[in-house]
Order: sequence, then structure tokens, then C-alpha cells
Amino acid sequence: MDALWCKGSARVKEMLASELCSHEAALGSDQYGHFIASKMFLSTFKRGKEDWKRMLESQDKKREAMKEFLTEMKVKQLDKKSSVSQPSLAEGTSTNASKADEPKPPSPKKKKKAASYLDDL
Repeated sequence: MDALWCKGSARVKEMLASELCSHEAALGSDQYGHFIASKMFLSTFKRGKEDWKRMLESQDKKREAMKEFLTEMKVKQLDKKSSVSQPSLAEGTSTNASKADEPKPPSPKKKKKAASYLDDL
């Protein structure tokens, strides 16, 4: 049902909503049907199809904007990774020298052992 809703056209979504609208009360009382009814905006569909269509359009716009944003973020991350270049051996630098320039991660601090009253025995 979810795959049909996500991949379906506006006409398919309207057909699904009109069929399920008559069973909205049963869907609302079921633990899984509740999610279907809310995802398909069945209560809005019952009130008015035009409002329902506007809701779907705004949801699609938000989804597209999020996809664009995530794509841009992936591209930026790839650009950052590719801009950090490794010096090659042909240039006369060794890999040991480049490792020496890298900052070392901080070593974990050892916890100080708590004093016990048995230490004095």
C-alpha cells in the first residue's frame, strides 16, 4: 500500500483515497490503519478534494526540496574529500613524512585509582 502511495500518480492517489475514505473509521481504530489514514490525509480528503490536492502538492515540493538539499550535501562532502590530496611518491615526498604532519588523536587518560582503607593494612 505504501509503495503504491509513494510511487503512484495523483490519479492513483485519488483513487486510493476515495476507496479508503469509506473505511476511515475502521482504519483509524486499527493500530496500523491509523498510519495509513494519516499518511494519505483521509480526513482532509473527506472535507475537500481541493485542499487535499494542495496538501499533496506541498508535500511533494517539500520532498523534492529535501532531495535537492541532501544531494547538495553529498556533493559538498565529496568535494571536500577530493580536495584533500595525498602527496605522491613521484614528487619526492615519503608517506612517513606526511604521517608525521597529521595530528595524533588524543590518548585516553587513565583513571586514577581510588584510595581504599585496605591500602594501609
